Amino acid sequence: MGWFGRTLARAVWAWMLWLMRRPPIKRTRRWVVVHAPRPIAESIVRQDRPALRVGERLLTVVFNVVLLSLLVQTSYAAIVHLADSGALGSNPSGERAGDSASRRA
Repeated sequence: MGWFGRTLARAVWAWMLWLMRRPPIKRTRRWVVVHAPRPIAESIVRQDRPALRVGERLLTVVFNVVLLSLLVQTSYAAIVHLADSGALGSNPSGERAGDSASRRA
């Protein structure tokens, strides 16, 4: 999972950097920095430095959390399905767990 998350994060990070270097995006960012009020322009420039420094690591953590969540959800769904189908064991009476409760009502 770590290798896959890291590879996925690197690919997305490379794509994001490539996209940010395209002329229309660069032109738009320059226009915003020049034409925006000074505090907003300074804020944009101030946010760029840490974003470039920690962006790939942050993406790696996010992708690993998402992949771990998918693994847990898939495992849970598989276990519930196997338990519901009776593949994990049966009751002593041979009935499924929900069958006896529905007959009593």
